[in-house]
Amino acid sequence: MIPYRIETLFQHEPWANKLLFGATIAAGLAREFGLIPDEVYTQFFIWGEGGPLSLIGYQFAHAGIAHLAGNMVFLWVFGNAVCATVGNWAYLTLYLGLGAFAGLVHMLIGGAPVVGASGAISGVVGLAVAFYPINKVNLFYMLGLIPRTGRLWLWTLALYWTFWDIVGAVFHLGPVAYWAHIGGTAAGVATGLGLLACGRVQLTEFDHGSTLDFILRRTPPHKQRASDDIARAEIRRAAQAYLSAYAAEPGAGLEPAIPAQRRRLQLRRRTEEPDVPTPTATSQDSTATTAETPASIRFGKLTAPKPAAIPAATNPSAWPAELPDVRYFYFDGIVRHGPASRAEFLQALSLAPTTERWWYWAENMTEWRRVSALGDALPLTHQGRASTVLQHRG
Repeated sequence: MIPYRIETLFQHEPWANKLLFGATIAAGLAREFGLIPDEVYTQFFIWGEGGPLSLIGYQFAHAGIAHLAGNMVFLWVFGNAVCATVGNWAYLTLYLGLGAFAGLVHMLIGGAPVVGASGAISGVVGLAVAFYPINKVNLFYMLGLIPRTGRLWLWTLALYWTFWDIVGAVFHLGPVAYWAHIGGTAAGVATGLGLLACGRVQLTEFDHGSTLDFILRRTPPHKQRASDDIARAEIRRAAQAYLSAYAAEPGAGLEPAIPAQRRRLQLRRRTEEPDVPTPTATSQDSTATTAETPASIRFGKLTAPKPAAIPAATNPSAWPAELPDVRYFYFDGIVRHGPASRAEFLQALSLAPTTERWWYWAENMTEWRRVSALGDALPLTHQGRASTVLQHRG
């Protein structure tokens, strides 16, 4: 199976991977055409025979054109994707570091001298598995003698390759650095998980979630950010729709009415005794009642007028009777209220100092109406009630 594309979005131009791609091909062709002397090649490009710098140089050397071509296919597909995710300078460090680690694992288990970029490329594949395990990989494969194309999840493809690396390492199948592949893949997955946990890598909305997200059983952070943006957009749209509807309602363009503030009873100093009207009733009972009820209440030198009786017109039953017994919504010049029953609506009207700015709407009505449109009985009742309120407040 030969991969040719991994489905992810590029966040950066992967020039670092293209640089490594070109340098590796140049080094391989230079060796093939004899442009690198044997002494230099052994010293700097064969890990296990050369010096310490060969731990880096062996990643650019290959044992033939076929070896070089096979590695470059994987480097181009997975290297570009990972480089575009982590950034170019970080990718250069990760690529060379993972390749060096793979070479150390190979030598620690007793491997022979080694050349090739497969250890570093295995590390890059491990990074890709950590970042986007269920993104699809497009690949070529052979079904008998017929070439086909298909798509597989990245984690299944990496698991397939790792399985054959383990089989080859256990049974020593051919001159392949299987332990370098295994060590590089494991180091790549672990490094990728660490970068994700530290928040050093940000995935895109196209990616379906990292391996760390599946381990922690959490919603991918980049998916959460996208859902938060959608929620905020919905709230903005709802707020705009509400404001538009409110602007179309009656009374929206008026200045808010300032409700009358209740005040405590104020006692006033009187210099003269208030005049008490002489009762005109001839009944003895009426005369006795008037004599027993003073016209004012005395507190030393301070007196307060006797509260006048509230007219019967303030009773809610005195309001127009043609109002149906349904639910009501009303606007008092400041806020909207409702739903309210007929009795609650009439009670609110009876307690209001003024209804000049009031609008109301009842069920089955086609539009809002002013409260003043209820008839002459409404303003008269309010006028009588308003004067009563003034008498109480003094």
